[in-house]
Amino acid sequence: MQLRDVIGAKKANIKINAWKDTPPKKSDFPMLRKRKDAFPLTKKWRWTTVTFNIAEREFCLLISYHRELPEFQSVLAQRVSGDSLIIARYEYHASHPIPGWHLHALCDDFDGVTPSVMKPLSQKRLPEVRNHHSRAKYPLSDDSDKDTIFRKHRDGAFWHSTRERSFWPS
Repeated sequence: MQLRDVIGAKKANIKINAWKDTPPKKSDFPMLRKRKDAFPLTKKWRWTTVTFNIAEREFCLLISYHRELPEFQSVLAQRVSGDSLIIARYEYHASHPIPGWHLHALCDDFDGVTPSVMKPLSQKRLPEVRNHHSRAKYPLSDDSDKDTIFRKHRDGAFWHSTRERSFWPS
């Protein structure tokens, strides 16, 4: 299966969870092979998950933002034997040399990729590190405003083609 298959597929058993301020547990987003624990987020991060199925496969989308810094990450993973196979990460880091929104993704078939690896060897970054980011703004405001913006991401990301996702701040 490829990322484009996940984006275009009909989703079933969609469960949208509440926002949390405590670090994730293993049951929320396991990272067992490498970390023997859950996805690494501290109490400074606010996060939520969306779980869904495509055919017989189970997926989880973790959406998180740092409460004090302009940092964001959305991580799409397939659940594999109680672990998480990271397929794509959509991120914003103000600390990068060229800050802005960017994507890390497995563009080819991800069956057989090792679970719990944040940066598999075949993963691509768009745009590349030193390239111009067309979306450079970050929605800086309080948690309620961020929750609203990122809820739109949660409800729309990885569900539609990228040309339909026009809710990001320009």
